[in-house]
Amino acid sequence: MDEPVPLFAGTPEQRLLFLQSIVQAADNAPTVQDALHAALGRVCETMGWQAGRLQFSAQAGDLALRTFWHLRDPEQLQSFRSLAEARRNATDAGKLGAAS
Repeated sequence: MDEPVPLFAGTPEQRLLFLQSIVQAADNAPTVQDALHAALGRVCETMGWQAGRLQFSAQAGDLALRTFWHLRDPEQLQSFRSLAEARRNATDAGKLGAAS
């Protein structure tokens, strides 16, 4: 079995600071949705990603089928987001068609 690849491969102190920054951002957020946006933003910033998407399944309760985005440059990356959403919708439609 392959070893899992760590999300953030810094020193233990760096990992702790990273996790603490996510907790602090979540604590300061007025809603669960804002906390999720903040956490996703911290992950993307730390990893150097220009874009990130957090997507929940149908079994996620109140967050079912919700998608949250982080875009470093929303104007520049809007086409990326549109493409990703179109691909997701096409995949979902295929799954629904296969289940019928």
